[in-house]
Amino acid sequence: MAPGRTPPEIVARLNRELVKVLEMPEIRDQLFTHGMEPMPGSSEALARHIGRELAVWGRVVREAGIRAE
Repeated sequence: MAPGRTPPEIVARLNRELVKVLEMPEIRDQLFTHGMEPMPGSSEALARHIGRELAVWGRVVREAGIRAE
């Protein structure tokens, strides 16, 4: 995640560096130890995933009549 107006080249570099870190065995092992599974990918793939999740859970919230308090 980065602020919305972050230049694409900066987002791409951050992503490349993050993928390198997430592929390090010692980092992966630590994440697995804490019940997390690293899934490095592109910012576009993350945006698609978030869009799908918002669609699914948005429908659940609307159909259940859930309201914020």
